[in-house]
Amino acid sequence: MNNIIVLIRIGNSLTRNNITPGKDYSFRVNKNTKISELKRLFYECFDEDTKNDIMRYQLYTQKIIILHDDEGILLYAIVF
Repeated sequence: MNNIIVLIRIGNSLTRNNITPGKDYSFRVNKNTKISELKRLFYECFDEDTKNDIMRYQLYTQKIIILHDDEGILLYAIVF
């Protein structure tokens, strides 16, 4: 029972044709998943052209706290 469901919602986009604001992506991951691993899973949802664009974006918590690419564990990044 170490799995959690993480929802990533596109809040804003400079390229609305490729990256739709308001669209949700959900992932079932282990609660010890690293932020960098989640980002890799998220990037795989897009084709190569869009992936290059979205890799410039940052992930934030619901309280608008940036999730850095370090080796931080996802569960702790979201809770605090």
